This record gives sequence, C-alpha cells and structure tokens, in this order.
Amino acid sequence: MRRLPLRRSQLVGANGPGSLIVSPEGETAIVGALDYWFTKETKDEKNRAEFEVFEPRLKGFLGVNKLYMPPDYRKAHEDTSNSNLMIPLLRFPLWHYCPFCKELHRLNYSAESSCKFCRTCNENRYMKQVPFITICKQGHISDFPWGEWVHSGQECNGTMTLNTSGGATLDSWSIKCSCGKNRSLRGITAKRENSSVITEELYGDALKYTCKGHKAWCSDEFEPCNEPTVAILRNSINVYLQQKVSVISLPGEKNQNVDKLLDFLQRQTVVHGLVQSQTNIVGKVEMLYNAASSQLNVSKEDCEKTILYMESSISVDEGNGDLSSPMILREKEFDVLQSAQNEECLKIFEEWSNEDADAKDYAGAYTKFIKKINRVTKLRETTALAGFKRLSSVEEDGSYKFKPSYDLMYHKEVPNEKKWLPAYSVFGEGIFIQFDLEEIRKWEQKVEVQQYFEEYLSRISKMKHYMPEIINNPRNIMMHSLAHLIMEEIANTSGYNMASIRERLYMNENQAGMLIYTSAGDIEGTFGGLVRLGHKMKFFHMIDKALGKSHWCSSDPVCTELGMTMGQGLQGANGSACYNCIYIPETSCECGNMYLDRTLLSHSNLGFFNLN
Repeated sequence: MRRLPLRRSQLVGANGPGSLIVSPEGETAIVGALDYWFTKETKDEKNRAEFEVFEPRLKGFLGVNKLYMPPDYRKAHEDTSNSNLMIPLLRFPLWHYCPFCKELHRLNYSAESSCKFCRTCNENRYMKQVPFITICKQGHISDFPWGEWVHSGQECNGTMTLNTSGGATLDSWSIKCSCGKNRSLRGITAKRENSSVITEELYGDALKYTCKGHKAWCSDEFEPCNEPTVAILRNSINVYLQQKVSVISLPGEKNQNVDKLLDFLQRQTVVHGLVQSQTNIVGKVEMLYNAASSQLNVSKEDCEKTILYMESSISVDEGNGDLSSPMILREKEFDVLQSAQNEECLKIFEEWSNEDADAKDYAGAYTKFIKKINRVTKLRETTALAGFKRLSSVEEDGSYKFKPSYDLMYHKEVPNEKKWLPAYSVFGEGIFIQFDLEEIRKWEQKVEVQQYFEEYLSRISKMKHYMPEIINNPRNIMMHSLAHLIMEEIANTSGYNMASIRERLYMNENQAGMLIYTSAGDIEGTFGGLVRLGHKMKFFHMIDKALGKSHWCSSDPVCTELGMTMGQGLQGANGSACYNCIYIPETSCECGNMYLDRTLLSHSNLGFFNLN
C-alpha cells in the first residue's frame, strides 16, 4: 500500500489497528497490528523509550506494561535515531473489479497500486475495490465471499463479474460467473435476530455460513470463530468502534520532587532509556539519582519513590481499577481538581467558593447550588486506545460496559509484562465546577422529581442500550444537560469551535461536578480563551444565559411535551432535548447526545436551578 500521512491522534482513535482508512485516491487500507508498529532500531527498548508516554494511573487501570506514542516518520541521517519508522498499512478489501468490464480480480495485501492486467479487456487497468466486506461481533473482518455467494457454497474456478443496472439499491447489483451462475446481492446487508442474511441464506439450505475468524490487519491470520457474519459497506461507521480511555494527569503522590523527576525523565529520553535498561530497582534508582541530582535538588528517597511509582503503574494510594468502568479513574481527579495546584502537568486557581463572604454580591441565588469554581489554566490529558469492536459497542446484556480487547490489536499473543498500548498526551485548559452535594440530595428527594425520574426509568427499561453510570440518579442527567448548555455558551464567546470543547463528568454517590475543557497539541497548552470565562463575574453571567436557553426550544411545544411524556432521541433516552436546543457534536459528548433533559434544569417544579 502507498504511504499516507496520519496524525497521532487518529492512530490512537478512529484509525487504530484493525481500522480502515481511505487514501485521497479512494483506495482503502487496513491499519496493521501493534506487533509491526515498532521495527528495526526500535526493537531495542532504549530507542523505543523516546516514544513512551508517562501516565502510571492509566497503565495501572489498563494493566499494561507500557504506553507508547505512534512513532513519527523521520528520514535516515547519520545522527537520526528511530528513522524510517512507518505504521504498516495493508490493502483491504483484496477483491477489485475492472471499471470497464466489471471482471473481479483479487490483489495481494502489499500491492502498492491497483493497476492489474485485465484478461477480458486484454490490457492493464486501474481496478476499483468492491464496496462490501464482512465483519462479526468478535472483531473479525474479511472480504465478501463472492465465489461462495454466487455458487451457494460450491467450488468453481470461473471468472466472476460484478454487475449493476444503475439503480440505487442492492436489487440492482448482482454477481455473475462464467459458468452461468448468477445471483443478486439483494438483502446481503440485512441482519436478523442473532443472525444475518448471509449466514442463513448463502448455502441455500439448513447449513449456516459463519465467520472464518479472519484478522485482515494481521494479513492472513485466522482464528476459530462461529459467529454470524454480516455484510456491510466498507465505509460504514460500525466497521470500527474504538475503545478509548483518557485521564487527566495528576501530581505524583502529592510529592513535588516526584513530579520533577517524572518530568525530567519525560524530557530526557536518553536518561530514561538508561534507567529502563537496569535489571533491578536498586540499579534504576542509582542511575536516576546520578543523572538527576546534578540538575535537581532531589534525594535518593525521591528517586526510589519515582521508580516505584513508574514500576507499579499505579499511585500508592490507588489500587487496581475495576475494568468494567473507566469512571473509577475520575474519583481521584475530582479530589485533586477541588484545590489549587501549581505543578508542571496541572495548574489550578481557586476562583470562587460559596463560602466567600461576598459571594451573594455577584453570584446571587447560585450560591445555593454551586459549591466551587476553579480555573484550570493548564492540564494534560492522556488518551490510550484499549481496543475496538465491530457492529455494535453494546454488550450482550445491553450495556456499554468497558471491556478492553487488547488481544485483537496484536498478531501474536503477548504476555502481560510485554503488552503495550498506543497513547498520546495533549495539553489544554478548562473550568471545573463542583455542585453542592447536600442541595442535590434534597432536590433528588422531592416527590415530583422522584416520580418524574421513575417514569423516565420505566420508559427506558426496554432499551437495549444504556449506561448505568448515567441513569442511576437524576443528578447525572441534570449535570450532563447543563454541561451541554455551558459548552454552547463557551463556544459562542471563547473563540473555540464547539467540536474542540469537551465535557468530563464526575458522577458517583459522593461526587458531583464537571470539567469543561479543551486540549491542543502544543506543550504550553491553549490560548486562554476558555479559562478566562472561568472568572466569577463572566462565569455567572454565562450560567444565566445557559439556563435562560434551557427554558425554551425553537421546536417547542413539541420538544418539551414529547420529552416529558414519550421521550426523544435514540430509543427515547432523552427528555426535553433535541438538535434545536441542547445537542452538541458527538465528538464533544461523552454519551453520544443521550441522557439529556432540559426539564431537570429549570422547570418550575422539577428543575434543580429553580430560582423562583
């Protein structure tokens, strides 16, 4: 496959291992397995250390040994290390057709060009890739079984052609073989309960056609699989559903010297490589102390804490995470974001508290609902790709449980002590808002709120898709809805477009807050357009405008009435919420624009911010 430029954030996301990418010429390729990302010089751990991402909390949660940035491409020079590193791309799908005579041809994974000799045309032609592939729930992906489909599973060595009568539906497509067999593609993308049309009808009898377990991103790698296989357009969204986890970097062990040493190792990649080359902790501590003590005022004890922090992959006061929910990573973040910080990775200024003597002078009635506002002038967000799914991100029990699929991204089985995942870090800024938990609990105990929420739960009880972290109490839907309205106001005044602003919700029984932030690729962070809106006077003015918009939608009375009775959006998961009032770009929303309801913000009887 020819070379294509890709950003690191793409490779740790929508274009990770096993995903399909399209070149400017329209050719599709599949991104290769992690086994092939670091080759040549970087087989040596010393050289690979240059790309390591320091985030012990994330490593501990995911249970991997290392996190690495995708390597950047460098031309070879005498003084250039890690040169000529490229992420492997494999041509996929392999089946192509001649645009003139429609004859099907099968190319190989490494073919750089689609130019091939066409027997029917008797000359070289640039072939076009077929539009259909097959996938299964286990993550496998394969070429559509053209030969099996037209011959109902029988073997034949004839020449096949892909024909179309020019219509817009699959009824106009058919596959024809020189042996005389002909079969329409009608219904090939249709799914049935726990099965599909291909699985049920390919053989034309009681025998079922199941997935062959093909891992095309590992070339010709196959593994046992009996899942139903589904035909799908190769550019469909659900061909690749990424599983990403992100954390906000926190000061290490609340020890400034540990933070200094971690930052030192991140910048001094040669030193980090030497430290990692030591076979035991004593040697690593000694190597780190000898390298850092001349530049930093640190002790051997500080160096030992730093090495232990790195080696254990977790904070001393934070045990192994529950992989069923990345929300556990946020519990410590919430605690840290409440107070001022002035570290390299996190800078927080305490802007306002409802305990301030003069709070009511400018905050008015909001002192009852909001406990604290902090301006986060600098933060570092680290994101790791933990796997992917195909067809649906929903588990068999109907939930969105986080279930990493590391093994899918590898060609061969890798022991845990050598397992790594792709990740990247970016800097940004944000506003942290903490709500008054006591006031929230009082609101949740109101009879009207309880009755309304019970009706909501009964309405969505039949949903196949749900997120337990969101729907376990009214406060989460309320905070989520407010976050969207605040983000819209920020986008209107900060200079950032809506797609670059994100939400981070902190939701458990003893925490209620949100971080509205943006992140960019520069090490110094962003330009301050968002964080300046965290100044108390500007912030409360912004809250006023946001809550004012929550009273009304341009689709009212339809939006409000439907939301309070039948629900709206995907399977009725939303209340009073639609594209005209509270929806934002889905890349900015943690929940895909689900679990929203303006009613819980400012309704006269149900709203948390009932200022009357």
